[in-house]
Formats: sequence, structure tokens, C-alpha cells
Amino acid sequence: MAPQSRYVHPSEADQAEQQYRAGATLKQVADRMGIPRQRLAVLLRERGVPLRRRQPTANEVAEMKRRYLDGESLRSIGTRLSFSDGTVRRRLLDQDVPMRDPHGNPR
Repeated sequence: MAPQSRYVHPSEADQAEQQYRAGATLKQVADRMGIPRQRLAVLLRERGVPLRRRQPTANEVAEMKRRYLDGESLRSIGTRLSFSDGTVRRRLLDQDVPMRDPHGNPR
């Protein structure tokens, strides 16, 4: 059963924002706060925090492709653009970009 929505004090919102920006998931932070994940997402959006689950724009995908072809890692690209390395990999595969193995060699 989902937790009930409740008032979130600004200091709690500050802590939630810090935890989320540090890499915690919406679910992890919401569970710690005792509020629904959707409520936390709204709260963070209201504070101008970009959520990681958003879809990359065409320009971001082009930047992912450029950076990867220049030798940058999936993780590094994802961190820089606020996406998971899995999202970066999926978008690059959608663009028919050949993947490298963990040592940087073509597969």
C-alpha cells in the first residue's frame, strides 16, 4: 500500500533534493520520507530538479553519439547528461552505433 501524502517541510525537501541529486532513486527517497514516489517527483520538478527518467532529446542523443564515438564511456556520458548508462546504450543502439567491449575494443 502506498504511503499517504503529507505536508513536506522545506528542510525535508532540501534533504530529498540532495539525496536525489547524489544518485538515490525517486523510490528510495520517497520511501525514506514516507510519501508516494509521484508526490516526490512533483515536489522535485517544482524545485527545478531534472528527473532522470525523462526521455533524451534528439540533441542529447546526438551528443551521446558524438561523445561515445570520441571514446567516452557509457557511464561517463550518462553522468554528464543525467541519464543511466543503460539509457545511453539503448539510444546508441537505436542509432546503430557499434558498441565497444569494456576494454574499448570493437565488438
